[in-house]
Amino acid sequence: MKRKIIIAGLIFSFCYSTPSNVMAAEIVNVNAPAEAYIHADRTERADLIDYVYKIIDGKLYKRLYNFTQEKWVGDWILA
Repeated sequence: MKRKIIIAGLIFSFCYSTPSNVMAAEIVNVNAPAEAYIHADRTERADLIDYVYKIIDGKLYKRLYNFTQEKWVGDWILA
């Protein structure tokens, strides 16, 4: 009887024990200048600009289009 209680207690403690949380620590370089931390999260990317072509009255025209901002950049010009 005593053995069954011990086994039941062990099973209960393994099944219902709460897992511990482990947090990752960020390594900070104390010798780095303060400016390095200001722009660390910012990623700058160039806009994607390319020509779009169109045929008007049998003539080929082209126009720059900014696909990032979804805007036309210039006017239609004869290609």
